[in-house]
Amino acid sequence: MITWWGFILRMAASLLLAANIAFIIDHLHSPIVITRQVAMTNAGALDVAAELMDRKSFQCLKAIITVESHDNAYAKNAHSSARGVGQLLASTYRNLGLKHSNDPRAQLVAMLAYISERYGSGGSCSALKHERKYNWF
Repeated sequence: MITWWGFILRMAASLLLAANIAFIIDHLHSPIVITRQVAMTNAGALDVAAELMDRKSFQCLKAIITVESHDNAYAKNAHSSARGVGQLLASTYRNLGLKHSNDPRAQLVAMLAYISERYGSGGSCSALKHERKYNWF
């Protein structure tokens, strides 16, 4: 039985392959390796999310990204290892079995995996509620 975030990861990988971005995924918790074939834009990453999520969940995800990084894939927290569109910590990437990439699409996949693992069926809207209460998700 596939989990929700497993489905999201597999759908995102399929869309990325269609866009000439090669992903190698052994299984759900293995590192994602991204080739540097083309430059990605944050708009492209959000387009992928909009295709995969219902409207409400997408709006919540977009609100988190805006608060965390202002849609900047190169955003870096000066006081921690948090970086990228979701400002995930280096330890979060390791715990998810992922490697950090400057590609906003890969960052989005990691962010969705983290949200799913942490907030379960509440998804991005539960993460946004937590963000608004504690200033982190």
